[in-house]
Amino acid sequence: MKRKKYHSRKFLNKSSGMAAIEVSCSVSSYSIDCGIAISDCNRKIELDFYSWDKKTTKEKLNKLELIIEELTLVRDWMVNTGIPEFEIIKDKKSNFLESLDDQ
Repeated sequence: MKRKKYHSRKFLNKSSGMAAIEVSCSVSSYSIDCGIAISDCNRKIELDFYSWDKKTTKEKLNKLELIIEELTLVRDWMVNTGIPEFEIIKDKKSNFLESLDDQ
């Protein structure tokens, strides 16, 4: 089986800094090896999604899905929170995330 790979690195700050997310995955005839590294300033976390059979693949997909769900909930909470600065942005009838780009 031909080895399949995926790699991505995105910087999290628009203008400066080394905050980033890096994803590296490969598939062989016997396993899936996938890792995600998220760094911000001097901190870095690494998540491992190595699997070798249907059971471990399902476990890793569930792990990834839970992480995505939680991050989505945090983002939605931040957008919809009652902090006055956010309310001002909402009152301007503009897209919340677009207005953050202007700051």
